[in-house]
Amino acid sequence: MATAEAVKASGVAGESSSASQRVAKSAPSTDPVIPVDIPLAVPTTNKELPPPRHSKPSQVLRGVIAVFYFLCACLSIVLTQWIGYPLKYQSKMAWVVWVEYTKQQFIVVMLCLVQALTSTEMRVSGDETMKGVFSVDGNGYLSSRFEERAIVIANHQLYTDWIYLWWFALTSGFGGCIYILLKKSLRSIPILGSGMANYNFIFLSRKWADDEQNMKEHFQGLNKLQAPVWLTMFPEGTNTSHNGTNNSNKFAAKIGVKPMKHVLLPRTTGLRFAIENLAQTVDYLYDCTLAYEGVGRGEYGQDFYTLGNVFLRGQGPVYVKAHWTKFVIKEIPYKDEKKFEKWLYDLWYDKDQMMDNFIETGKFFPDNEESEKIAKLQLAHPLQGLQVFVIPAAAALILRLGWKYWQTI
Repeated sequence: MATAEAVKASGVAGESSSASQRVAKSAPSTDPVIPVDIPLAVPTTNKELPPPRHSKPSQVLRGVIAVFYFLCACLSIVLTQWIGYPLKYQSKMAWVVWVEYTKQQFIVVMLCLVQALTSTEMRVSGDETMKGVFSVDGNGYLSSRFEERAIVIANHQLYTDWIYLWWFALTSGFGGCIYILLKKSLRSIPILGSGMANYNFIFLSRKWADDEQNMKEHFQGLNKLQAPVWLTMFPEGTNTSHNGTNNSNKFAAKIGVKPMKHVLLPRTTGLRFAIENLAQTVDYLYDCTLAYEGVGRGEYGQDFYTLGNVFLRGQGPVYVKAHWTKFVIKEIPYKDEKKFEKWLYDLWYDKDQMMDNFIETGKFFPDNEESEKIAKLQLAHPLQGLQVFVIPAAAALILRLGWKYWQTI
């Protein structure tokens, strides 16, 4: 239903103590310049992809069916929300549970499309903090044991990243408990905007003066909520592209820190604000590093892993790697702005090195033996994608029977 968030922020940190010293001494420049040894990023062109797996007529048919199913499913989800709307005035918790059901139905719809139209597999790993969290059954179905209330952050490669993070929440039974920060413009999309508003997603204008109070009110509501919460954020603020990379490099030059090669400099204000406001009820933060097979050095997946290539032509990545780390929030220096900026920047420098390793070797940690789980992006049952229509269909049947009964009186 959307791409993920961005909030206007500034951040200063470094990969080492020398980097942080440079930051402290540097003054903002009115004309930031990329260092001469950093080439200007350009769009990925002439990328050789495997031949399309489907003919032109098949692509058209797949597209028509997929769009029809998606639109019908989204309409059904919104209708289900409307059917349960009286609960909002009877029992707040009952309304929350009802909305969580419809929220989970959306990721089920997306997984139904992914399973039907792609063959991408997930390769999942984690550090020592994630020991025992993941397991895969004989059918390739992933189960996980994430904490119920957490802030989840990740690097942003493609617009589909949020689907994978939402899928991970689903594997722990939290598919209906995810909260995403979105562009305010998405609120105006017919039907979908209404559904996302009911999901209690957070719409941002990218103006901190406007967004701060909006976020604070949402976080206060999440603190009061006696239910699992997965607040999902992309600190980079946008997906990796040549424009994003150039802007990131300019900002790195402006504040005097080392630019990154495969990820963007993260923005700190929004994440720090979230941690500050949720620390009393959320104890953990998860960081996920996402990497796509087939994206080489200096390439941007968004340029060739388009929706058409992935879902219609069958030219998506063979696999996506996801590496997880768990942090205890009270051990994160979020109360000190400078220390938090350095902590987040150091985390992203590590992530950048992992991405570099992956491009060179196919592994995040080539010097260590990686233990990863290979899972399929699939539903527990093939017909699960039809559950989204059950409640509206049942309501229509009840109304029809009621009308017939009324006519006999």
